[in-house]
Amino acid sequence: METRPISTGTTASVPKEKENGVSTIEV
Repeated sequence: METRPISTGTTASVPKEKENGVSTIEV
């Protein structure tokens, strides 16, 4: 779950969301 493309946008959003607390990735 570090370099995985989510529905949010691109792979660049993955590491950033993880820093936030993986709240967007969970949703």
